Amino acid sequence: MEALTIIVGLFILYIPLHFIFEPEKSLKGFIFGRIEPTKKNLFWIRIFWIAVSAAFAYYMYYNVILVIL
Repeated sequence: MEALTIIVGLFILYIPLHFIFEPEKSLKGFIFGRIEPTKKNLFWIRIFWIAVSAAFAYYMYYNVILVIL
């Protein structure tokens, strides 16, 4: 059960990582549908997805990995 949770968590974590490296794709109606893709906006979108990834990784560590150990 824990292994399934980790696999699902890594798959979910792929989504924000994908948008960190290609933030223009998150502009196409995902969350930032009405924002013009300027360099400043792409920078803040990257920061947003890094924060989402860090929060999810924190959750995965404390609620899944520590349970397994």
